[in-house]
Amino acid sequence: TEEVVRFGASVTVRNRAGENIIYRIVGVDETDLDRNWVSWRSPIARALLNTRPGQRVKFRFPAGEDELEIVNVRYE
Repeated sequence: TEEVVRFGASVTVRNRAGENIIYRIVGVDETDLDRNWVSWRSPIARALLNTRPGQRVKFRFPAGEDELEIVNVRYE
């Protein structure tokens, strides 16, 4: 299994509140925020790219900064 977050990955992250969220990194024309499909050019995708499970990244959402732990990386 590829353990590094790259284009096409579905990335499970855990936020400080303990919630798991799955983001899928897709092309600009495939973006679908209702499904958490984010463009590889978006700030959240850029924060996640090249990370591995166990790593933590800080990210500033509109609601404020959060720390996301990379839980799982998979490719379909």
